[in-house]
Amino acid sequence: MKPKRKVITRSPHRTVGLVACGWLQKEVIEYESQLERRFIQRMLLTPGVIRIIDQPFTVTYGEEKDKSYTPDFLVEFSSGRTLIIEVKPAVFVYKSVEMFNQVSSILKQRTFSFHVVTDDMIDDAGLPVKIELLLR
Repeated sequence: MKPKRKVITRSPHRTVGLVACGWLQKEVIEYESQLERRFIQRMLLTPGVIRIIDQPFTVTYGEEKDKSYTPDFLVEFSSGRTLIIEVKPAVFVYKSVEMFNQVSSILKQRTFSFHVVTDDMIDDAGLPVKIELLLR
């Protein structure tokens, strides 16, 4: 695994930004979409979360290790569990299923649990509005 990838800082297709959460960790959490921002906000209110790292590392995969993938987040819990998270709109998940399967297998060998989190999960039951109010 390669070190952390820098978050894209400018793009006409994305809203990028920072979430400062000094009560949880010293470093800010960067995001590359509003969906990622909503995921971070939801994690900030999840019991047991002790750290969220954006673009934590890059994994090479493929038969000749000629492809690379950088997950969106690494989430650490007080229980010691660590999750690797990809945040993606549900309509685009099908395009990446094969790559996700390969990366998941590699990460499993390194004792990481890999999960794809979609907008359907993040936006369930109107939670983003409630979370915005709680984090004000």
